[in-house]
Amino acid sequence: MYIEDNLEWIWQTYKNVRAGDLIIRSGFGLTGVYEYDQKAGLSFRHHESDTEHAAGCIEIARNLSRAFPDLFSGSEWLRIFDLLKYHDLGEVAYGDRPDDGTQNAAEKDAIELIAFRSAITYLPSDDAGTLLWDFWTFQRVDSFSQNNSSHFRLACFARLCDKLDAVLRAIIYELNGVSGDLKYKEEHFSALSERDQYYIQQTGTTKIAPNWTLHFIDICHRYPYFALFFRILENAVRDVNNGEFYGWLPEVKERFEVTEQEMHYCELL
Repeated sequence: MYIEDNLEWIWQTYKNVRAGDLIIRSGFGLTGVYEYDQKAGLSFRHHESDTEHAAGCIEIARNLSRAFPDLFSGSEWLRIFDLLKYHDLGEVAYGDRPDDGTQNAAEKDAIELIAFRSAITYLPSDDAGTLLWDFWTFQRVDSFSQNNSSHFRLACFARLCDKLDAVLRAIIYELNGVSGDLKYKEEHFSALSERDQYYIQQTGTTKIAPNWTLHFIDICHRYPYFALFFRILENAVRDVNNGEFYGWLPEVKERFEVTEQEMHYCELL
């Protein structure tokens, strides 16, 4: 079916909810746990945590479950929420390690799977087993051939939430005058990755919001349900871009062989 609802309410609700990330809990600040200035205003330059990212992912998934409750069964929705809540726990032991284009993905996945398994040790065994299997699939979803199994579709849906949250958050930063810029990565790596350089060439800018939008389209357009997530992203981009989507989209769609069906049609609804 074609997606008639523009889903703007999901973007606007997400934007409102993520404002809570900026509110510093005063009790710990007033008692010296961390630096705290009671008179300071909100700052968009705070350090964003994995837990804030997880909350953003769940916000997207929860509102899509409101819009399309029959997309998954009740138990499958709960699995998605759990997976998104815990999906970055593999970074607890080793940190959020950025990829400079030379990272060994298989090694990283193996290390994070071990750390993830350790982090969920005390969950009930059945829940932990299901979650570990879902996380394993989530890590490797791009290596599976397209299929209509519920397990594959669940992992793709969670991956879309994960990737979209990063782009929407970049757009929120841009709306509030703190556009991220890929050029700063050169301070941490010897050079930008080939992929970053390619995206910059296509978008004509080093700002992260348009480049991460392009990245999202590039790696996710083959996933089931991509059209739903693109509709949310489209509303966010128009909100920050004076009602227009990025002008490079038609050329990129042709270059990446993105079909109109992938952009606007979801056969699994």
